[in-house]
Amino acid sequence: MDSKPIARRVLILTSSTGSGHDARAYAMRDWFQKLYGEAVDVKVEHFLENASSTGNFGVDFYNFIQRYAPFVHYIYWFIIEIVGQLARWNILVGKKYFEGLIRDFKPHLIISVHDFLNLGYFELARKILGKDHVKCVTYCGEFSGGFGFSINWVNSSSDWYISRTAMAQKFALKLGAPKERSSVYLGLFAPRVHEDRLQEDGKKDYRQNELGLDREKFTVFLTTGGNGANNHLPLLNVLYKYKKSVQAVVVCGRSQSTFQRVSKWKQEHSDFELFLEGHSSRVRQLIQASDIVIAKGGGNTAAKCLFLGTPIIFNRLNGMMPQEKVTVKFFKKNNATRIFSSIKQFDRLIEAWKDKGSDYQALLKNFRDLKEAEPTPEAFFGKLMSFANEAANEAKSRVYFHNFS
Repeated sequence: MDSKPIARRVLILTSSTGSGHDARAYAMRDWFQKLYGEAVDVKVEHFLENASSTGNFGVDFYNFIQRYAPFVHYIYWFIIEIVGQLARWNILVGKKYFEGLIRDFKPHLIISVHDFLNLGYFELARKILGKDHVKCVTYCGEFSGGFGFSINWVNSSSDWYISRTAMAQKFALKLGAPKERSSVYLGLFAPRVHEDRLQEDGKKDYRQNELGLDREKFTVFLTTGGNGANNHLPLLNVLYKYKKSVQAVVVCGRSQSTFQRVSKWKQEHSDFELFLEGHSSRVRQLIQASDIVIAKGGGNTAAKCLFLGTPIIFNRLNGMMPQEKVTVKFFKKNNATRIFSSIKQFDRLIEAWKDKGSDYQALLKNFRDLKEAEPTPEAFFGKLMSFANEAANEAKSRVYFHNFS
């Protein structure tokens, strides 16, 4: 009787600096499980938090300055750039923890979705397991290059280097990403994002039936990152001025204090149509049900908006972190967004767009034209699985293998 095939072991390295890294890590886990079930064993590792007290402090500090003082990150960012580069010669954060993790889990495939977890870590894993017994892949979530794109993303030894956009890929290649082992893939979202697509009439139905809002009013979605960075109240005060033709959708992330403040505002402005939620599990539907999304420069929110076709407007109140700038740069270069740095600018934008006139329609077209055709999730994860199969000494012609550039 044949023994049960050994499950392919996939280790995904992430950290909760912002929410985008984790979102991509869990999306990968969900797709592997959906497509391959028991044939794959996926471990999502929050490495920096688990490996050392230093790493955990760094994550907490990052999230603190993201919420309260983004400008401080201009200093912090350069420090992390230097520390990350030193890992080429010696890993300074969590080396012993990583060695134990690799020896215990023995992954066939390591996928890094975090810029700090590429250099040195791939090399150490190969040293422990053997070069032919583990494959190493990088998924970079940046939109473009230049200041804000961490040089730590690029490890020339990656077996596959994946960029979110062609613009980011071009910059990564200049930094040494392997050209012959490089691809572009935008649609790294949980399976439900690919499945829950609303048509135009369906968007209006969702507003009315699920959110209790008007079917036709200009709908503004005020988002927040998972850590709660936002400017909801001053923006709501602007929207209230246009209550006859404007309504809002607001989420507050995991910030209970933000939710309480907005709830109080809603009670005091009961004549304004507003759907309010704390940490939402249906952001994908809320994006599609809205006419514009207001957000900081987080890459995952921007990518989801692009994938679903709802324009994103970038909020620069209180400043913007370096890595957020590369997201904004991509859309700005393609005339597919607007940016506001003051409440007056936001007011003028809403006043001009509340009737969905020609300027809004032109931007909507530019925004939607940015989305390019790309491989299906089945093809994308098929190639990832082929790497795991190869490392586990499976034949390269295995049914899981898909080859695309």
